[in-house]
Amino acid sequence: MDHILREIKASYDFFYDHTNKDLSSPGAGLCSDNDAKPDMASIAAVGFGLSAFVIGVRRGWMERSFLLDLTRATLSTFARRVPHFKGFFVHFVDRSTGDRWKRTEISTIDTVLFLNGAVTACAFLKDSRCDALLDEILDRIEWDYFVFDYQGRKTFRMAYNDVLGGDYRGGSNSPWIYHWHMTAEQLSMYVLA
Repeated sequence: MDHILREIKASYDFFYDHTNKDLSSPGAGLCSDNDAKPDMASIAAVGFGLSAFVIGVRRGWMERSFLLDLTRATLSTFARRVPHFKGFFVHFVDRSTGDRWKRTEISTIDTVLFLNGAVTACAFLKDSRCDALLDEILDRIEWDYFVFDYQGRKTFRMAYNDVLGGDYRGGSNSPWIYHWHMTAEQLSMYVLA
């Protein structure tokens, strides 16, 4: 059992150590994708981090008041700063500024992984400011814009990139990047949509 608790704590520590905790920063709440590229934040990592921080509060590793402040700042960063298209966020951003990282794509699944963490933190905190920011973020998502008919079924597209030659797009003239055609990590996307 001790090894499991050590793994849980080490996972929590990764998110705590790699999250921008400067609440006055334009990138407040953004979390590095990996420790080899500390300046590159992943929106999915932010979602996982928010969930980890709820666990951290429950285990006494973080003060609830700090989680509240950090969640408010994080949601504000996403509501006001992180680039999005039709409400879906770019996959990678600069951890300090929230600016788009190079030519990264707009990612449906990474947006949803962020939202899962945001919903978890908001449900735990029960704070009207967090709820209002989350509602603002959710209300601007145009779910139907990323859905198309694939072999007679409504299917989510994986990503969109408006940059010719951008990540995952290569030389394609279409900004759309693949689609979900099987049951996988995107299931919570259907619940949120």
